[in-house]
Amino acid sequence: MAYLILDREATASLSSYLLHNTLTVLAVTSIIAMTMNVHALIPTIAVATYIPLIVVLLTNRPWHRQHKLFFLFLLAAVVWSLVDVLFRGDFFPAYKLFLMKVIICSLIWMIVQFYYFISDFYRPLRSRDLFVYGFLVVTIVLAALGYIPQEVEVVPTGIDVDYGVYILGVGLFMLLGIGISSVYHLLHKIRTSPDPLQRNQASYIFVALIVLVVFAFSSFLPGAGKLPLAHVGNVINAVLLTYAVVTQRLLDLRIIFRRAMMYLGLYASGVGIIALSLYIIHVTTKIDLDTTTLVVTFGVGVPLVAVFAWRVRPKWQRFVERYFVGDTYTYRQQLLCFSSRIHDIATLEEAGSELVPLLAQSIDSQKVCLLLPRGGEGDFSVRFAYPPIRDEDKGLLVLKQDSPVVSWLKHEERLLPTRSIGIIPELQGMWREEKEDIQSAGVEMFFPLISEGGLVAITALGSKRNEQHYSVEDIELVKLITNQVAASMRKEYMHELLADREKELAIINELSAIITSSMNIQEIFEGFAQELKKVVDVDWATISLIEEDHLRFLALSSTIGTSWKTGERIPLENTATEWVAREKRRVYETDLSQHSRFWTGRYHLSQGVRSIVYLPLIVKGEGIGSLILASRQASAYSPKQIQLLGKLALQIATPVENSQLYSQAEHRSRIDELTGLFNRRHFDERLREEIARYSRHGDVFSLFMLD
Repeated sequence: MAYLILDREATASLSSYLLHNTLTVLAVTSIIAMTMNVHALIPTIAVATYIPLIVVLLTNRPWHRQHKLFFLFLLAAVVWSLVDVLFRGDFFPAYKLFLMKVIICSLIWMIVQFYYFISDFYRPLRSRDLFVYGFLVVTIVLAALGYIPQEVEVVPTGIDVDYGVYILGVGLFMLLGIGISSVYHLLHKIRTSPDPLQRNQASYIFVALIVLVVFAFSSFLPGAGKLPLAHVGNVINAVLLTYAVVTQRLLDLRIIFRRAMMYLGLYASGVGIIALSLYIIHVTTKIDLDTTTLVVTFGVGVPLVAVFAWRVRPKWQRFVERYFVGDTYTYRQQLLCFSSRIHDIATLEEAGSELVPLLAQSIDSQKVCLLLPRGGEGDFSVRFAYPPIRDEDKGLLVLKQDSPVVSWLKHEERLLPTRSIGIIPELQGMWREEKEDIQSAGVEMFFPLISEGGLVAITALGSKRNEQHYSVEDIELVKLITNQVAASMRKEYMHELLADREKELAIINELSAIITSSMNIQEIFEGFAQELKKVVDVDWATISLIEEDHLRFLALSSTIGTSWKTGERIPLENTATEWVAREKRRVYETDLSQHSRFWTGRYHLSQGVRSIVYLPLIVKGEGIGSLILASRQASAYSPKQIQLLGKLALQIATPVENSQLYSQAEHRSRIDELTGLFNRRHFDERLREEIARYSRHGDVFSLFMLD
């Protein structure tokens, strides 16, 4: 539904404005109607009552579908009453029958348009709903053929109309076809809507529908055509809708109203100054103000008023805006200024850090969070928040990539109130934990940031500080800003992602170069671990390989002691290496003192390890072992760091495998295949090593040979 955005002061001001103008129009039109025909008074009042609504709607841009449907209904209602004024007046006495045909068709048209307006309130319109226009087409055809009405007769007490049986048939089918359906859906909306504002709106529209149906069909009762009973209902309907627009936010009027008040104040004050000047001149000089004097005075004064208004307008506009918006005016101006220079902001960090606080203060929100996808995974987590939250708490609100909320925001590209999660069919598949996380985070609504058809980020709003509902102006402001910054946020995010990937590649290449610098992994692993400490917190690290039903520690580095040594073998069963090699997925245990999935956990914990991550080493689709990193700190590794380590494990898996193949080949080259003993080559190498060692230290070297 298109809402009206008004606070208490604006609601009171707009109510006075509409009431004053409506009463003025009613007074003038009533006098005109009474000079024509007393029976034309009520339809004339009905026309006058709809005029303020039409004027407001015409000045309310841009239009949505609800605005268009509402305008067509108002137009049909005005045409119906206006033609009835002509029919009951003394304008076209020879065309009474034709005017009655137009009245009947206009009435059916109004009922059809009101049905569409109501339908769009509780569900989107569908193509099959166009059949309702069939009632209007049938009515026009019957009127053209002369079946509706059958006779119109002017009598002393008024006008007697014989509508015939056909119009009763059309009315009965409309009542059964669309009337009962509209009543049912409105009552269902009143009972089930979680939003009290929507329930109030549905209640007013339901009352308007009942009034319209009762009074409209009362015209077709025998003898009722002499009196404009149906237009009494039209007047009541207009009053109800006007009141609903002002108090129940059926139209978006706040900005238009502020501008109207601004220009009205400017030009009214200018005209008032001219009138006051004329009055003072008349009183002091006793000069008669004839037509020529007034024309000349206003001819000269109006341009002066225009110049005065043009010069004063900026300051007056700021005053009016401050009066209606309040303390948030300054923040809103800063926010609009920020959105206009978003393209000049260099980094995503700068953009997010400035956007989120301004947005929260502009709409007086208790909490605003900006969720961005975590690199490579697609899960949305809190990156920026106001008020600021601790780094360890930023991951508390996480929307998974496959979450129904993320899918809905990406597909619908519009805001999602959290109160609607339980009633939107597409969101029924959410896990209870997801709903609880959103509820515990205090989120009231989500806004998607869409650019080039993709979901760039998600803005999450908490409740307002004054414990009231967000106004539509608040909602429209958030939508405007998010739409404006989405493209720039996407660009800066991609730049940041590209920079991170370049940094990751540099780190991975550097560490991979260390691993590949020697075929003996044990010799260079300590240097590898020291370089790895520049990226993540590492107190214990190892490369473990699977050898049949055992696990062998190929290389190991530790600053906190270790339960195993390099080259030691332990049972493979129920170890983390067995699981990650089989599942080809990494495992991260955030705190071994709280929980451990594997039997090796107690040995790590005895050495002071709190958090540990197991990364599979995969070669040609087969798991050959794991890269294990551990820290004395709990939750030492972030998702981004674990992702980087996973890429590193993929890079070093092949060099590790090659080093093993090389070691095996080198070992076989020193073994006699027949006896399994060391061969002459091994003897020569060991002899040279020992001679060189003893020569270096000046010791005596002896060789004892047996045959």
